[in-house]
Amino acid sequence: MRAAILGLLSAVTAASLLGTALGPYLLVRSPLSLVALSPAAHHIALAAATVDPVTLILVATVRRVLTGVAAYGLGYLYGQAALAWLEQRYARLSQLVRWVERLFARFGVALLVVAPVPTIAVLAGAARSKLPWFLLALTLGHALWNTVTQSLGDTFARTTDLLTAFIGETGRVPEPRMRANWAKFTVRCAKRANPPLRSSLLGAIPDALRAEIRDAGSLEWLPARVFLELCEALRSGAGAAGARSFWRQSLRDAIRQPFMQPLARGALFLWGRTPAALVRRTPQAWQLVARDCGVLKALESGSETSITLRVEQLPASCRKPGLLLMWEGGLMAQLDAVDTPGEVVLRADQYLTNGVADFSLSWAGTK
Repeated sequence: MRAAILGLLSAVTAASLLGTALGPYLLVRSPLSLVALSPAAHHIALAAATVDPVTLILVATVRRVLTGVAAYGLGYLYGQAALAWLEQRYARLSQLVRWVERLFARFGVALLVVAPVPTIAVLAGAARSKLPWFLLALTLGHALWNTVTQSLGDTFARTTDLLTAFIGETGRVPEPRMRANWAKFTVRCAKRANPPLRSSLLGAIPDALRAEIRDAGSLEWLPARVFLELCEALRSGAGAAGARSFWRQSLRDAIRQPFMQPLARGALFLWGRTPAALVRRTPQAWQLVARDCGVLKALESGSETSITLRVEQLPASCRKPGLLLMWEGGLMAQLDAVDTPGEVVLRADQYLTNGVADFSLSWAGTK
């Protein structure tokens, strides 16, 4: 047992140090991996801008529980000697440790629900607290605080996303990019469209463009030009109304795809079965498939039956009318996803000049 506990303690300590050392890189490339290595509160808050909330909370909770179990084992093995070691190493914290001891003597492992910190876990181990009750209280405590931290990070997602973008883009001129799997999925949807529309869509896509999409790896970042050319080809082939109808069906199907479904489920879990829930998650969905292609924001209207999706900072090279049709059709798809009739009103007078467009979504309230 001693070897297992010390091995776990060494592993979580090494993981935290590695996560901290690679923090800036992982924050941009793989924020969930950063949290899995080092579940510090600021890492969770920063990751909230781009990671599905349920997944983020789950990973952070499991990782923090492992640290708590290691601390419990340390207390179990060494008892008061472990606390004495802490006090000797951190002399200024000795009074705080003694105060925590008094709290633990009064409330037991239940204290972990409101304060799931390693010091209390060490005390629980030293007191030989029952492991199942310890794990239950520790898990509840971390789940609670991770949820609070994720919510705060999501609230300030706009600011933290700018920080992440700054870290990722420092030292180079950003090039708009799109995930290849998004373009591949769009072409597959065009192939599944009803016969008259299918012919119009596929006939408008140049062979060279289809080959470029087909040859790319699914997770490869393609120049945004590829996806924009695809959008414009669909608009040219089917017309504005036909392209809008295609995107409505396509993005309704996309919500059920593995790379989007967790975001949709998390949104409906947090905010209920309402179009606003899906719109609030649209900025995060855009970040999964686009880089340096503008910023999306969900703007609350103060009404329970309307919300606005704003596109801003869109690079000049991305300001194509076909992209507006995609977003417009996508918002109609979000209405369909929750079986709610409504309408989308587009305001794009600053689209070509400043890269700004507003999509106002409204629907009938429940009776």
